[in-house]
Amino acid sequence: MIGINEVEEMTDEDFIKLGIVSIGIRLKIKQACRNHKKVSDAPMSCIKTFLELQKQRKTGRTKSPKKDQKTKLTRRLYVGWKHSIRAGVYKLISASKGGGQQIVDFNKDLTLNQLILSEITDIFFPNGMSEAQDLRLDALDVHLASFSGSPIQETDENGESFTVGNYFRKMKSTPVRIYLHTELKSFKRPTNGEASCGVITALESDEEDTGTPTVTFPRLKRRRLNIIEGLSSEDRPSTSTSAALDLPDIHVDAPPSNHAAANTHCPTEHEPIIILHEPGLSEFDHELEMAIRESLESSEPEPSLEGILKWWVARSHLKDGAPVSVVVHRGKLLQSTFRAVSRPNFNFLLPFHVSFSGEIGDDLGGPKREFFRELMKAIKEAILEGPDSNKVFRHDISLLHKKTYETCGTLVAWSILNGGPGLPVFNTDLFSLMTGGDIDVQDFTSVVDSDVRAIFLQIQEATTEEQFEEALSKNSEWLLNQGLAPYNLKIDRKDELLKILFKNEIYFRVHSEISQFIDGLNRVGNFHTSAILRAAKEFKTLFTPIQLTI
Repeated sequence: MIGINEVEEMTDEDFIKLGIVSIGIRLKIKQACRNHKKVSDAPMSCIKTFLELQKQRKTGRTKSPKKDQKTKLTRRLYVGWKHSIRAGVYKLISASKGGGQQIVDFNKDLTLNQLILSEITDIFFPNGMSEAQDLRLDALDVHLASFSGSPIQETDENGESFTVGNYFRKMKSTPVRIYLHTELKSFKRPTNGEASCGVITALESDEEDTGTPTVTFPRLKRRRLNIIEGLSSEDRPSTSTSAALDLPDIHVDAPPSNHAAANTHCPTEHEPIIILHEPGLSEFDHELEMAIRESLESSEPEPSLEGILKWWVARSHLKDGAPVSVVVHRGKLLQSTFRAVSRPNFNFLLPFHVSFSGEIGDDLGGPKREFFRELMKAIKEAILEGPDSNKVFRHDISLLHKKTYETCGTLVAWSILNGGPGLPVFNTDLFSLMTGGDIDVQDFTSVVDSDVRAIFLQIQEATTEEQFEEALSKNSEWLLNQGLAPYNLKIDRKDELLKILFKNEIYFRVHSEISQFIDGLNRVGNFHTSAILRAAKEFKTLFTPIQLTI
């Protein structure tokens, strides 16, 4: 019988005599003894117990019996969504834009129509609508296709009717992938004798999809833009593309065709370029035209932040009416603002005037700018932590219960909607995760807890297998609390381990706070979904510090 006190004094030769030759196992045994001594000084046959448990793990692993495919009632399919960008060409929609790969078990007896109408369309178009892409299902033609893009037919060449089970049986690859293909009903496939119109929507771009509304047009000589104004809604040509995506239609000159163009819908070489205004946005027409003009004449393939902001402000449909009075207290700015906006009749889309309690003066723009500037500072101190240029969300269940994070997100969107500042203090990796991106771990300065930061550095600085195992063994209790078993990890997976732990520290650990903050952003003009996710690269300057290079 070997007690706990004797274990700490055992040499490597003593362990080898007992059959324990692994350095990592020796360290784990010693660490287990140290942990136990903190609780109790009673003797324990730790080595014997450890070896017995290890033997049970190795011998207790049994393979689960294979299920007979013939008796299973379901088949597992990997489902995705592709949307038409031009005739015969479909582009995969990513998860951040409402698509992504879904793994679903379908009843093996489902027919093709049942699979489309009652199953797959509900995944990407809940209640008949894709909020991320602003598309209605009833405005689309849909069909299913295989991984190679071949449309799936109701009956095959042998006359066998389609069912999920039959399709699964005939496919030779694993996993079995299937894609929902969608196309706007008004999207006209040009024939050989027709020119292709230059109306491109957010989903219809050959370039890398960034989720932003983009405009492409043929390379022609620069011509002067002629803006046709004052058209009534009856005079405007109708197009379902803009109605579906809620974007203004843009017609541009098409190159001369070598074929007869009797039925072409594109402007000819001598026709003016027409910019049509979206109904109901008359007060923003001029700004919208300027944003479109800048986008057309810019050499950049993507819209500018200014253009995207103008488009979002116009889409938010600000209301007319008497200005609402907002009275705040300088000493308790955040609390008094919360009280003001929590009134039942308060509307963030109405005009408003700001005044500071106890101060005399009219809001001619100055008080409002000062209000938003100081409000962003107060929000930063209330819900974030870390260095000023590298902040992450603070975990606070009392603020979660009061929905403080949601209210702060709403106030940030309200500030940007009215020309105020954003919140350019977020850690860049955190903002990337909030917008559907990934991270590239370089440093751990945004890790606020000094003890946790020290653990990261210990793992990062390990250069040999022994040092790596020692770092994991030393911090095994902390790793287990993070939900990660530190066993059987090798040094060649060090970067992957650090990435997982860092993502957990700045994102997964405070996911409730982040989700509540995003809900608040969406309360004003659906800001996060409609604007930020469409142009994350452009909005990065409003939420992360500007990096200056010399």
